[in-house]
Amino acid sequence: MALLRALQLSGRRPQICALFAIIFFLLSPHIPSKALTSAPFWTDAATGLAIGGFDPVNYFTNESARRGSAAYEMVWQEVAWRFANEGNMDAFQRDPEVYAPQFGGHGAYGMSSGHSNQGNPQIWEVSGSRLYLFYSLETREKWREDSSAAIVAAEIVWASLQ
Repeated sequence: MALLRALQLSGRRPQICALFAIIFFLLSPHIPSKALTSAPFWTDAATGLAIGGFDPVNYFTNESARRGSAAYEMVWQEVAWRFANEGNMDAFQRDPEVYAPQFGGHGAYGMSSGHSNQGNPQIWEVSGSRLYLFYSLETREKWREDSSAAIVAAEIVWASLQ
């Protein structure tokens, strides 16, 4: 505890939080199995559309969640994606890794906690030029408490599933 307090006082809190997150998740028995996230992206069970048919580019260009149109649909990584307009579809085609949600659209906070749950495309955040979806408003708020450590932890869990 004294070490943690000393590191906090020295301004190293984000680094030590990330270190503790890494250690916790490496030792945690609660890492989800690959079976929980068999598809690279969560899809709507009824339509088969990635992230429920929402346009992933719109979060960046208009800072809002917007459903895509059947007129602007493409397949990437064996999943159908929809877009609000041709420009958004073209942007995604050029650089899909930039616009696709992190962790396959699964809830970012859940992933950081070792759980796999469906992200809600209407509860989201763009941080560090990356799109994160969340299961609920509460999990997004928890994520925001220490997003740096949560990102590191979620990346470790996600990598274990790939």
